[in-house]
Amino acid sequence: MKKYFVFKRSGTWRKMICMLCILSVGSLVAFAQKQVSGTVTDAGGEPLAGAGVMEKGTANGSMTDLDGKFTLSNVGSNAVLQISFVGFVMQEAPVGHASTLKIILTEDTQALEEVVVIGYGTIRRQDYTGSVSSVKLENSAIATLPNLHILESLKGNVSGLNIGAISNAGGDADILIRGQNSINGDNKPLIILDGMIFMGNMTDINPNDIAGIDVLKDAVAAAAYGSRSANGVISISTKKGHTDKPVITFNVSAGVHTWANNKPHLANGKDWLANANAVAGREADNVAHLLPEIRELVAQGKDRNMLDLITHTGNLQDYQLAVSGTSKGINYYVSTSYEKSHGVFIGDTYNRISVLGKINTDISDWLNIGLDAGFSRRDYSGVSADFGRMMLWSPYFINFHEVDPATYTHSASCPLWGIDDGFRDNIDFRHNFRLNTYATVTIPWIKGLNYRLSFLPNLDLTRQGNFFYETYYQDTAPGPFTPEVLQSYLSRANGNRTNNRTYSYVWDNIITYKNSFGKHNVEATLVATRDYNKYDYERMSGSDFFDNGNTTLGLGGLHKAKIQKLDFNAIKRTNIGYLGRVSYGYDGKYYFTASYRRDGASVFGVHKKWGDFAAAGVAWRITEERFMEEFNLLDNLKLKFSWGQNGNQGISPYATLSQANNGAGAGNFYEFSDTREKVYYSIVQTT
Repeated sequence: MKKYFVFKRSGTWRKMICMLCILSVGSLVAFAQKQVSGTVTDAGGEPLAGAGVMEKGTANGSMTDLDGKFTLSNVGSNAVLQISFVGFVMQEAPVGHASTLKIILTEDTQALEEVVVIGYGTIRRQDYTGSVSSVKLENSAIATLPNLHILESLKGNVSGLNIGAISNAGGDADILIRGQNSINGDNKPLIILDGMIFMGNMTDINPNDIAGIDVLKDAVAAAAYGSRSANGVISISTKKGHTDKPVITFNVSAGVHTWANNKPHLANGKDWLANANAVAGREADNVAHLLPEIRELVAQGKDRNMLDLITHTGNLQDYQLAVSGTSKGINYYVSTSYEKSHGVFIGDTYNRISVLGKINTDISDWLNIGLDAGFSRRDYSGVSADFGRMMLWSPYFINFHEVDPATYTHSASCPLWGIDDGFRDNIDFRHNFRLNTYATVTIPWIKGLNYRLSFLPNLDLTRQGNFFYETYYQDTAPGPFTPEVLQSYLSRANGNRTNNRTYSYVWDNIITYKNSFGKHNVEATLVATRDYNKYDYERMSGSDFFDNGNTTLGLGGLHKAKIQKLDFNAIKRTNIGYLGRVSYGYDGKYYFTASYRRDGASVFGVHKKWGDFAAAGVAWRITEERFMEEFNLLDNLKLKFSWGQNGNQGISPYATLSQANNGAGAGNFYEFSDTREKVYYSIVQTT
């Protein structure tokens, strides 16, 4: 696991101009810095783990541990700390002369009026019978923490949600909601982006564009998505305009990647030699079996740490410019960002450019239309140091060709081989285009009735390639390497280029009726949805450039190779779903929700294409009863019972079909023929 240190400045253009003016006159203000520690608990004294603690107006922050304790360094003497936790009112605490603070947070009763995103709609939290956890990021202390992944902010803030570590620059995290639900199938939760099923990659979404995240955890909450709901649902809402004047925001973040407290400890030279001799049954300090060059290093005590050779202190930079606002009948948000990151391992690099544009407008009193357009370009090009190879090297290593004649002293080539030496080329570019268009029609003559049509096409384009020059194969051969010797290696030079194209779309039709009749609140939803996904794969490879005489063109010269291969593949999957849901509430005390969804999925067998998923839940707000009026220890006590059916379609599209191998290449040697000179091969079913 890596540890991140990020230093961040943000604000509007006005703040930037003021800052530049201050710098231009050369003003310098010094503040006394100190370390502040403390604990964060609720009103009952229970520690709150994962609470955010931020120095107001800065990006200096931390989070509480399992005991609710925190420590914050470099705190100004006049600083004010902001402490926040999901479901509690944010509190500000002046530091003053204190070095230890005890913070008691009170529950946020207004959170009951909060609107949460559920399947194909929204509802007040207090009216819902399912389990939904929400984290609001916009204008919160959590948003100022260093979040390199859109779900980093959820760590420790949502019970039942496990988010794995990110081990490389620009990497994705493993996500589990309430544990693993399938042995062989997919365990990833379903991602919803602004109300629509998102078929792209989560790293395509800029964390700075997120306003809030809702996690649907139980059967009633997730059942609206039928055959995709077994692993839970994560609903992401992006930002929009809030004021009638344009707000221009520019954020800059910079930081470093380094090891946390779990850096692997490698054996030093003395221990390594003793262990190696023990396995072979030799004396601990026996060096007779080693090469002369290695024995000399042992005698001089010149052992080296291989992990230090292939790692360094990485760095990251992130820049974002956003413009948002509202005017009469129009709401808009536009942003662009650039991120550059170097991981802990040498050669681990990542760049991302993303653009998001959103506009929503009221055409009339009964018609609203909107458009959300997003683009991202991720660049993973380059080769990272090989950790596996490093484990095979001894502390007394000699880089290949450091001695002459070259002596191969290890079980693998150098873990830095092919990174920055020009012996290998690697490209990896991933582009995402998405366009969410929608229209909402409010039926004028029926109060509370509306129809929403949404269409979200998504296009992913990936271009990858590897090329190994003849010089790459020096690592496994003795020198010296004359031009003639290198020329002979042209037959081993090889490369490949891969183009992946994934086109998908989601089409939703939603009818919603919501109304109140005295103490009765009623909401009904009907949904007809379908989605389509097609993946196309093209790969060209080339090897043996001896006849060509050179590999100057690299990846651009695969067509010059003696042996050329083309590989193609295409995968398609489709889904159709119908949903009906009704919610009822009486007097703010009693609630009932029921839903039924019928799903059809192409990935299942011919007689198992369709599935039915029902759910029901009831809730009772006990604190609203008259007999609880004088019981002041609880602000809100709610008893809920729920039942539901969830499905998982996380299998490959053709896994349910029988497969067959044929021909000698498949290893089927059941021979039959009526002519001695001819041999035919049979077809064998494999699944």
